[in-house]
Amino acid sequence: MRDFYDRVTRLLTEHVSFAVATIVKVGGSSPRDLGAKIIVFRAGTVEGTLGGGKLEAQVIRDALECLGRRSAATKSYWLSDEGLGMKCGGTVEVYFEPVTPAARLVIFGGGHVGRAIARLAPSAGFDVEVVDDRPEHLDAAAYPPGVRLRPTDPEFRDGFEPLSSEDYAVVVTRDAATDAALAGRHAPHCAYVGVMGSQAKRAYMERTLASTGISKQVFARVRCPMGVDIGADTPEEIAVSVVADLISLRASRRSSAAKAAGEASPRKTRATGKKRVVR
Repeated sequence: MRDFYDRVTRLLTEHVSFAVATIVKVGGSSPRDLGAKIIVFRAGTVEGTLGGGKLEAQVIRDALECLGRRSAATKSYWLSDEGLGMKCGGTVEVYFEPVTPAARLVIFGGGHVGRAIARLAPSAGFDVEVVDDRPEHLDAAAYPPGVRLRPTDPEFRDGFEPLSSEDYAVVVTRDAATDAALAGRHAPHCAYVGVMGSQAKRAYMERTLASTGISKQVFARVRCPMGVDIGADTPEEIAVSVVADLISLRASRRSSAAKAAGEASPRKTRATGKKRVVR
């Protein structure tokens, strides 16, 4: 069992999403005993086994549905001809727990505002990295435990893992041209790209990026000025406005994902091969 939880810990540190399916109740004959677990990944691949066959195939489908919804569920299965078309004759109840890592937030720039955001964002559930080319702005004493500090080059190209469509980026470097370059580099694929600045800076960035071939559609994804308009002035107040914006977008993305998963996997009434009970 320790190996199982060690594996879960490693997956979380690797930012992998998955669902854990655990047998929590057994009646009569079944392929596996109480407490058996499997890990189901988004691609439908599995680590561990619940005995294979029709039961495991159905459990995988239901685990993917729960992972898509980001909600736990308990489902019952009849291991009979009338149920899953099996000969065991017993019943099994499985608890599904979706496991998703904290959203990754990469802060480009470790100045006053970058540090303030990095101090606040972990308490809101974000997995924070700070990227800067100045060693003095990557002093671990200035950040909470767990914030990863990434030294980089003056153009902020190296020293960190590439950002994905699940990642959030905040751009607060000391140079407007660098801010524009980072926004143009990451806006096409990131969940969020926010840049600190005014409407005048936004206009400058749009002109600059247009000259490099960045379309208006891509630039429209950039939030500049970033954050919720609360009249923020100090770095700490700006951090509150930015983190509030990140929380709002994260909640909206989760809601959209859950809705899409529900539309793709209509819920039925009993956990047999044809219908399922959802508790």
